[in-house]
Amino acid sequence: MSRAPNARVKVRRTTGWSGVLLALCATAGLPAVARFPSEAHRAKEGSAEAGPEVISRDVRSPEGPIFVGATLYLVDYAAHNVVRLEQTSARIVWHRDGCGPTGLARVPEGLLVACFDGRQLVTISLDGKTLATAENDETGQRLREPNDFALDGKGGVYVSGTGPWEPRPIVGRIYYRSADRKLRTVASDLHSPNGLALSPDGKLLYVAESFASRILLFDVAADGSLSGRREFLKLSEVLPTAGGRTYTPDGLRIDRGGNLFVGFWDGACFAVLGPDGKLIKQVDLPAPHDPNLAITPDGASVILTGVFDLPDNGSRGELYRVTNPVTPK
Repeated sequence: MSRAPNARVKVRRTTGWSGVLLALCATAGLPAVARFPSEAHRAKEGSAEAGPEVISRDVRSPEGPIFVGATLYLVDYAAHNVVRLEQTSARIVWHRDGCGPTGLARVPEGLLVACFDGRQLVTISLDGKTLATAENDETGQRLREPNDFALDGKGGVYVSGTGPWEPRPIVGRIYYRSADRKLRTVASDLHSPNGLALSPDGKLLYVAESFASRILLFDVAADGSLSGRREFLKLSEVLPTAGGRTYTPDGLRIDRGGNLFVGFWDGACFAVLGPDGKLIKQVDLPAPHDPNLAITPDGASVILTGVFDLPDNGSRGELYRVTNPVTPK
């Protein structure tokens, strides 16, 4: 959901994780995929770990993880792929040269893909067929670099249009794709909007404003319109900045209790914030960039993407599993 200044790049290898259960995917026709056992099961097997557990190194530049049932889908920005995790391996589901995918959303047709580099929204089936491509908003203007999504539960999808990955100009937008597939701008003049999350009641939209290092709030209307733009918090006022540590907020997720899970492009961690904006837990991670995350269907764990820079301006990646710092409700 975000990218390094010159290019959104990332890379990786493959390591197994103990206690993985395999089962046939509930989606007909898909092969066996990695399932994510509950923490209770892991503890029983003696495999529960305090620190991050590497579950795969098979995606060069991982972003945008989401669960479809018990199956984990994500994107590989550097390879221009949508992938599905099978055991510890990433099976390529869809590829488009020049896409530079950064986010996924589950839609009735299958998956909505944010092509950051290609400035497109692409709808694909779960088995990788390209169904539709959108490049313009309702006025005919070319999309700003699409980055991440938030589903509103009514068939609508919010899309962050980050704009070029630079401190200036401030030209980011938020789009709303309604249930009838129409795409309109609902907020503009944002400083690199990135991760999005809707409150459990659907009345508030949280927006990670990357280069401003803060999180914004908007009020959500019944038709998807946004109003009441305001600052929810500055990361520097919530997270420790000793030693010059900086935080570039990237992916957002929210649980049923309204706790906000924040991934960071810069920060080497993820954080959980309460609905009041207070820090509940900060968890350090091995990779310097940990942009995106997903909460497992049982709520017991958090899956995170990690990216390491390489000397050739490339990257390698890792997928982590961490025990959820917040007890699921």
